[in-house]
Amino acid sequence: MRTAIIAGAQGWEDIENYGISKQNWLEEFLALPHGIPSDDTFCRVFEFIDPEALNKCFLKWVETLVTKMGGEIIPIDGKTIRGSYDDFK
Repeated sequence: MRTAIIAGAQGWEDIENYGISKQNWLEEFLALPHGIPSDDTFCRVFEFIDPEALNKCFLKWVETLVTKMGGEIIPIDGKTIRGSYDDFK
């Protein structure tokens, strides 16, 4: 789902469509015995997530990243690793 959002997904249908278009690649990392979940399934699952609990978990995860990285910027899109970033000097 994160990759779909980074790629510009705006809603559950976009996430489903992204999954379908990247299914072969996703199957390298995930077991998908029933294929990509439908947009309705994504919606139902996320309706059950407690926003406060998610926020606490997210902040704890980010805190561990900051600690491990010593406060450095953490690139999430891979551009820095690939060397395709702009040089703002």
